[in-house]
Amino acid sequence: MLSARGPRPAWFTPRENEKQLQRTGQGVLGTPRAASGAAAFAAASARHDPAPGVAPAGKAGELLASGGAAARKGLQEGIIVPSPRSPSSMTGVQRRHRQKGEPGEMCLHWGLANAKVPHPGEGYGVKCNKDEDVAQNFRSGQQFGVAEYINTRAEDVYHSTKREPLAKPFLRGHSLPPAVQAPEFPGFGLPLDRSEKGAKDVMFPRGKAPESDEVKALYKRTHGSTEPGEGLSRDYQWPHSVKDNPIFRFGRGNTTSASGAGAKSALSMDCGAEPLSVPNTLIVKDTLASFQEVTTDQLGASRNLMQLQSIQALPQHHAFGKPTSNDPISAGRLIKGAYSLEEQMPDSDLGKCTLRGRRNYETKPLGIPSVRYDKPAPHPLKRSVANAVNYGDDLNAGSLITPTRFQFKGLMADDFRLRREPPEVERLLLGAGFTAGPEVIADILQDAAKRNGDGDRRVSLESVMLALESWVGTQ
Repeated sequence: MLSARGPRPAWFTPRENEKQLQRTGQGVLGTPRAASGAAAFAAASARHDPAPGVAPAGKAGELLASGGAAARKGLQEGIIVPSPRSPSSMTGVQRRHRQKGEPGEMCLHWGLANAKVPHPGEGYGVKCNKDEDVAQNFRSGQQFGVAEYINTRAEDVYHSTKREPLAKPFLRGHSLPPAVQAPEFPGFGLPLDRSEKGAKDVMFPRGKAPESDEVKALYKRTHGSTEPGEGLSRDYQWPHSVKDNPIFRFGRGNTTSASGAGAKSALSMDCGAEPLSVPNTLIVKDTLASFQEVTTDQLGASRNLMQLQSIQALPQHHAFGKPTSNDPISAGRLIKGAYSLEEQMPDSDLGKCTLRGRRNYETKPLGIPSVRYDKPAPHPLKRSVANAVNYGDDLNAGSLITPTRFQFKGLMADDFRLRREPPEVERLLLGAGFTAGPEVIADILQDAAKRNGDGDRRVSLESVMLALESWVGTQ
């Protein structure tokens, strides 16, 4: 509800004799009569029971525990119920191992715990006003009604408004004749030729004479348009010595010396004009020689550091550097050390845990074993291809290095030593191509069972093969 005194809450209704009603309600709410307005509301909110004379409604725990804050929050948006806080009585270990901090707390790396962060200052750029958004900036220049009409009349005097009116083409001020402004005026330029000519005829027209040499020369000079593979001619007027010589080339010619002249000149480069002679002596200034003597390195001598004046002031046997000390401790003693027997002994807590409540048990294995005998192995047919856990039923390295003849077919050595029922073994023999009668097969199975020596009727393929070899030897 809006009024001349500003916005008021929806539950506020102005009445006559409002002060009298407030004083009457103060007795019911238990508010002191000296308090009024915001102070009375704050005092009533701070009490556990704001209306002792009225029976509470709803859940009593909520009213008594929080003073009815949750109920008032539903009626008044200005009341904010604080969220539960973490206990303040936390030990240092608990605070160090907390995963979440307080609201608004920055996650800081543990290496920067005690580092001093420099003050950010005012930052770069121009500060912006957070209260102004884009929509408000667009609405700030909008005008309607009389204000828009007054603004339009005020801007009519500008040249840009006359030449660039809104929603109209650009006006250049040209005074065209009435014939041009007539609606039936066809427009400027040639009319559109709607004949049957295609794009090919336009680009390569027929019945046209080829371009003359004068036209081609003109385009070469103005546009540089040359034929494919044609060289660019600059029309230079060369002299007759160049133009009339077919083998003329620019540049310096290669003078061919006589045989052996190159080696001779290399060996006699320090001689004079005559063979085995001495070059003439030239007397020049010694400025360059003195400069080279000072700045360049001399053979067998130290380099001149141009400190002659400072060196002359030193005594005759002066030596630079720090003199050697007479310390009895040598480098070998520093490397080898000079520790006593007690200092060389290992520490008493070496290999032991120094924390109270923790002990090192050497008999207790740590970690998980490589072969998981402690877990039941799943069926090989139901085992995942990506399962790399060894349950003790995997093949060893020997089977990988020396595989058997039946291993590539999925048969291992344990399959031949596995005991099976006689009907199953009989089916295996018949499937392998053994064509003897049932009596012979029964005798072979009985012989194989006797070889086990435990009275069990079940036989293995290994014992059956031995019994079969003995039967073949008797035939």
